[in-house]
Amino acid sequence: MNEDQIIGEGRNLLGKGERAIGEVVGSERLEADGLLEQAKGAVQHGYGRAKEAVTDLVEEVPKALSHGAERARDIGHRGEEAIVRRLGDNGPIYVLAGAVAVLALGVFALARR
Repeated sequence: MNEDQIIGEGRNLLGKGERAIGEVVGSERLEADGLLEQAKGAVQHGYGRAKEAVTDLVEEVPKALSHGAERARDIGHRGEEAIVRRLGDNGPIYVLAGAVAVLALGVFALARR
């Protein structure tokens, strides 16, 4: 909970008290002031909640991106290990040769147009 949330809640409670006193003594002005203070408190409390949510989001995004990068690296390593297991130590060379062949076919097809 941040300062705006605390102050907003305090203003809301103050406004409720002011409004209640206004009702007891029959002062419409005191009641209206209480309602206004409650509204200001609600707005400030809401602002504090929004500010806290944005702060949490800003702190969490880098962590999520870092986790995603680690996961991608792990998947890449497991893929490389699977290729080596399947094709032996020369597996990455076979994959690279296949990629070059596909690229060459693509260039050849474009050149024919």
